[in-house]
Amino acid sequence: MKRWYSVATVVFVISLVVAGCSGGGGSSSTPAGGSPTASTVTGTAATGAPIAGATVTLVDSTGAVRTSTTAADGTFQINTAGLTPPFLLKVPSTSGDLYSVSGDGNLSTTVNLTPLSDIIVRSWYGAQSIDPASAFADPATSPPPAPTNVFALGTMVSNLMQPWLEAQGVNAAGFSAISTSFQAGTGTGIDGVISLTSVSTSGGTITAVINSGGPSVQNPTQQNIIITPSSGTLSITSTATTVNGQGSPTSSSIAVATTAAAKTALAGIFTTLTNIANKVNQKGSSLQGSDLAPYVDPTYQNDGQDAASWENETASFLATGQTLSFYGLQINSLDTTNNVADVSFQVTQGGQSDTVGLTMGLVGSSWLVTGNHHVAGVQVMTRAWDWGPNYANQGQPSEYTQTTSLVVQDVLQNNVVSATVSGPGTGNIDVPVPMVCSYDGVLCGNSHGSSNTQRYFQYDFSYWPAVGEQYTFTLTTASGGPYTYTATVGNEYGFEADGVTWVPADYPVITLTGPSFSFNDLTNGPVTVTGTVYIPIWSYTGIEQLHFNLQGPGGTSTDVSNVDINGTWTGTPVPGQANVFTMIIPQVTNNGDCTGGPYGGFSGTCYNVTFGGQTGDIQPGGWFGFDANNHGSSFSTSGIEIQ
Repeated sequence: MKRWYSVATVVFVISLVVAGCSGGGGSSSTPAGGSPTASTVTGTAATGAPIAGATVTLVDSTGAVRTSTTAADGTFQINTAGLTPPFLLKVPSTSGDLYSVSGDGNLSTTVNLTPLSDIIVRSWYGAQSIDPASAFADPATSPPPAPTNVFALGTMVSNLMQPWLEAQGVNAAGFSAISTSFQAGTGTGIDGVISLTSVSTSGGTITAVINSGGPSVQNPTQQNIIITPSSGTLSITSTATTVNGQGSPTSSSIAVATTAAAKTALAGIFTTLTNIANKVNQKGSSLQGSDLAPYVDPTYQNDGQDAASWENETASFLATGQTLSFYGLQINSLDTTNNVADVSFQVTQGGQSDTVGLTMGLVGSSWLVTGNHHVAGVQVMTRAWDWGPNYANQGQPSEYTQTTSLVVQDVLQNNVVSATVSGPGTGNIDVPVPMVCSYDGVLCGNSHGSSNTQRYFQYDFSYWPAVGEQYTFTLTTASGGPYTYTATVGNEYGFEADGVTWVPADYPVITLTGPSFSFNDLTNGPVTVTGTVYIPIWSYTGIEQLHFNLQGPGGTSTDVSNVDINGTWTGTPVPGQANVFTMIIPQVTNNGDCTGGPYGGFSGTCYNVTFGGQTGDIQPGGWFGFDANNHGSSFSTSGIEIQ
């Protein structure tokens, strides 16, 4: 997850119009078809095939009921004059009632009834241990979610469905499970995704199964999503089966603002983000760090960065003039006792979607950007390496190694002088974390760069921790301490829970489709390369920076032969499928051999060549691809690092 200063100018697309209208009551019916009235809810009821000739029932927040009958194409309209939003809707289907809810406070709006809208309503009431049928019968006692909660829960659904939406040509950035119009029965676009999705409930657990019915190069084949509601929280486990096999489960959780305090907090967070976006759009290229200061805690600190640094760095990115769409807010955690929230939202820039995260807190009466108040960054990274020659051809390793790295990054030079860590694999005792890079650059090697902008501590060991295991770091700075922080193992990518069984569906796979070329070909002129990259289904932001990199003798990046170029996608890269790319590699110069260099003993030109990319969801990067270091032949070996 990225910090906001890594993106550019925001076009804010959150719409928070909450308008109530008092009065009304009783029950009335609206026929299918005809022209919408001045106050009308319209929508489509479908499970892929349209739900035709069915009764759609709408109940407003006071319990007033209106009904309508769906047309042959599943569309309906209901007169809402005199009612009080928000509205709950339901329609019978072959698998039971499907529910939906209005996503704004308007009398006239679009509300679709599909398995996707059903997930939103069941998640809302499940987080309160309420049966949706009971809530529908008495919405005054069990009110429907406010627009802010609908928006946040809709983001969850969009994120879960993103690979399937993109595979059907639907831009997930602009998709709403509630209000995006579609045509039922076509089997394409949004209807194509809906037709693959079924939702069932048992013991309060919501299970969504998306199944394409068989393997396909262009589509993931199946995804099982289990949502387990508890008090104010949704725990989500997703397991995908794709053309590369079944991936390991991924887990996450989000907070649902069900209490009065949580609802107030969510509204405050929305207000601050809206104000920031308005300021960015108002200032444009003249945006300064000081313009963002009203929305930032003066005591802000995040992994060592202070408020002024964050404001200035963020403003410099947001004022570039590039257009960035901001959509979907998800509350990953919300502590209404200490008034701290971890939030994330989606951004799209230049065709690349990404997830941005912020830590926010209540300062006075306003929710502001606060950071995590850490003097330095700490993290645990599980790593898997494969250097086997068969990976490129078979999609599996011939050999691999697994390590865990416990890392402290003092990027902002807050003078961390020592660090220890304890946890699984360390004997549960404090062990020193060695400094591997300092400001003077003396300890910095190729793997950490030669600049003097950080102190970097790293402790590696061969233990493969389980998801959820926690490590405790103790840091001392030149001016104080100790500071104690924790880091938790997230999802493991690439191996089953036993740490041994390989899961190829969890890894990106590059396949070169043409032409075959050698290093010598590069010295004779430009080479155009085409290929595909399989993107794991968990990689919601897709693959970043697919590139070809060639370094000169001894791996020296400053050599005149250095080449580092990015490929061009055909279409939008979609997780769960093979994505086509094209790359033009310019002519390079042969400047010597490996004699006496770090690769001494090898014949041929001394070039360090990689053909790979990074995944946006693995922090801090995660390189993958081919690595054919110092051979004058075509690509025959591969390497992969997931962390």
